[in-house]
Amino acid sequence: DLALEDAETAYLAFTRGTAANASAHERLRAVGVTFSIAVQVAVPDASGITSIEQLKGRRVDVGARGGSVERAAHIILESYGLTYRDIEPTFGTSDTLARFKDRTLDARFFYSAFKHPTIDGISREVDVRVLPIDRRVLGAIQEQHHFLKSTLIPAGTYPKQPSAVQTVGMDVLLLCRKDLRGSLHDFEGA
Repeated sequence: DLALEDAETAYLAFTRGTAANASAHERLRAVGVTFSIAVQVAVPDASGITSIEQLKGRRVDVGARGGSVERAAHIILESYGLTYRDIEPTFGTSDTLARFKDRTLDARFFYSAFKHPTIDGISREVDVRVLPIDRRVLGAIQEQHHFLKSTLIPAGTYPKQPSAVQTVGMDVLLLCRKDLRGSLHDFEGA
């Protein structure tokens, strides 16, 4: 009866359908926004990296091949004028903490709700910075991915994060069928 899904997936299902059912899901309705997911680019503070541009020549985990993290990483890097040839990409690192500690990984892209448990856990052992995504590249990002919007990760989300971090993200919607009906008395005794 109810589902949670990101805005892009919901829109595509409504207009085009899904892999399992290629016809438009015209009965799909959004009840509201439940939370946002955000691109979070974590770097060890000791790396000295403070901006996306500084990822050039660095070892960067861009997420699993073909996944939503890699797609977002690719779009963001391109909007800063970087390609995979400009960085040393890795795909889906399993132990970010160890790689940050031994300096074999300089940055990792995440794409999820915040506070991300991996970033939070790492930041309790290694000082971590989440890089901002500048507003000046937002247009270039949105040309490639219309559902990514400006998002703020609030100050204090992670240890030693004194101010909000500007990034991009997407809303996650609560969805239902068009014909879903109910009233307060339907829930009496529940």
